[in-house]
Amino acid sequence: ALQEDNSRLEMMLNGGDYNAQKQINNLEKQIESLSLMFHQAASESSVIKVDLQVEKKKGKAKDKKIENLEKSIKDLKAERDNLKRVARILRDAVENDKHVRTGLDPNNLTGVPSHGRVVKKIKAGKG
Repeated sequence: ALQEDNSRLEMMLNGGDYNAQKQINNLEKQIESLSLMFHQAASESSVIKVDLQVEKKKGKAKDKKIENLEKSIKDLKAERDNLKRVARILRDAVENDKHVRTGLDPNNLTGVPSHGRVVKKIKAGKG
């Protein structure tokens, strides 16, 4: 009877060992799967960090380019305004010179000289 109890206990232990071993194997597989997922996530995180740095550099470069373009626009507008001012001065000077050479008053619309300029040459007489 003692041997029967002993063999029955051994069978129960062996059966229990099998179930425990099966659970251990499942847990080990889950640990391996979780470990693999962790390493993949860490790798993806590293790649994302590198990509983030690259994108930040690109963003800074674009910001610098925009800043330079805005400065160029401002400089070009200032140059345009200066050229307009110079053109206005030159146009006014040409108009003033034209009036001085012709003796025309800018307000005189008839075209007749207003300062008494001799239009016909005086010929010297024979004497």
